[in-house]
Amino acid sequence: AKNYGTKDNILRYRHINEYFFIDTFHATEKGGISSRGNTCCQLFVSDKCFLYAVPMKRRKEVLHAVKRFTKEIGAPDAIICDSISEHKSLAMKDFLNEIGTSLRLLEEGTPCANKAELFIGILKEAVQKDMCKSNCPIPSGIIVLRGE
Repeated sequence: AKNYGTKDNILRYRHINEYFFIDTFHATEKGGISSRGNTCCQLFVSDKCFLYAVPMKRRKEVLHAVKRFTKEIGAPDAIICDSISEHKSLAMKDFLNEIGTSLRLLEEGTPCANKAELFIGILKEAVQKDMCKSNCPIPSGIIVLRGE
C-alpha cells in the first residue's frame, strides 16, 4: 500500500508499465518550417516500438510535449533521453517526479543507445520516399533517395 500526499498528480494519469525513449528531431534549414509554424518534433518510442510524435515550434517546448504525452497516452515507468539541457531541466524533473515517472539520462556521445534515434532515421527515410512517389515538390538543395 502506497501513501499518497495531498498532491494527487500521480493518480491523475494512467500509468504504463513501459520505458519510453525520447528525442527531438529538427527540420533542415533548407526545408524550412511547416505550414503550421513547427520547426521540430518530439518523438516518443516504447520498448515495444510504439511511436508517438508531438510537433513543436521551438526546442524549448519539450516539457509541454511530455505533458501532452502523459495526458493522452499515460505516464510511463521511466523516460530515457539524451542529456541535453531541455531534458534535464528542473521543471522536467519536478513534473516527472510528481507523476511517478523516473528520468534516466544517457551518456553524452552514445546516440546508438537511444532507440528514438533509430526511429527518427526510419521516419525521415519513409517520408522522403513517400514524397518522391507522390511527385511532391521538394525544396532545392535536399538530397532525394531514389529506390525500388
